[in-house]
Amino acid sequence: MVKIKNKEFGHEKKNGVPIYLISTWLGNAWIMPNNALLGNQKSVDTRLEIFGVESLYKDPGLIKPTGMQLAPQTVKVKAKWASRYLIETLNGERWISPRYTALFEVKEARHDKEYAVLNYQGHAYVPVRFIAEWLGAFVDYTDQGTYKDITINHFPSNIPILKDDKYANIHFGLLDLYLDGGYTGIRGLLALDHDKDSITEHEIEFKLHFYDENNKVIGIASGTSKPSSSAQKMTISTGEIKYVSAGEVGDFSKYKKVDFEVTGYK
Repeated sequence: MVKIKNKEFGHEKKNGVPIYLISTWLGNAWIMPNNALLGNQKSVDTRLEIFGVESLYKDPGLIKPTGMQLAPQTVKVKAKWASRYLIETLNGERWISPRYTALFEVKEARHDKEYAVLNYQGHAYVPVRFIAEWLGAFVDYTDQGTYKDITINHFPSNIPILKDDKYANIHFGLLDLYLDGGYTGIRGLLALDHDKDSITEHEIEFKLHFYDENNKVIGIASGTSKPSSSAQKMTISTGEIKYVSAGEVGDFSKYKKVDFEVTGYK
């Protein structure tokens, strides 16, 4: 390890190759290393998710390969130096420098014992419900003999989540607004937060207040947690994210702001 006094780009600046002025026992000297790490090794206590097969090394310089490789998995990280990680393996601590995408500081997920990961022919298969719910989605499975259906609903990251301050456990996301003659229709997602004690069923009624650029109300659309089809569940469960619809006569398509109001909850 050497102390760097200066860093510049020499005649190979166009290639982005830096040169370093370092202190040596013979005085200052310039070097242009092809395998060097800046800074110092830092101790960490976290996890790294590896998505590709990675080679293991005995040193952070990656010049002493172990001849072993690591399959995609989550590993415990003991130290980090630039983009290289000291991890725990069955054969002791080893260094890796992921060539593929990797996620640093991954939280360890707690899951029920009924869930398990299946490794088959080099591929990892994980439970849909566990992964979806861990990412904040709602999963439902319907088995009606020959008809089987898996529903996964989640709030897209690009839509705002609306709420009524009087009902902090209820949320709404506006997905689509369409005109049908002189009628404005709305499709959205209605969510009811988890109850830590139990799963209960509820009926929710709501209104969406649409405003123009002058903050003037241009229309109010009413909606409910009840589906349009009587064949579907008429309530919403705690922890559920459900597609719902609303609408009213008028044209609200040029709205600038929308507010969500819960008008009924039982």
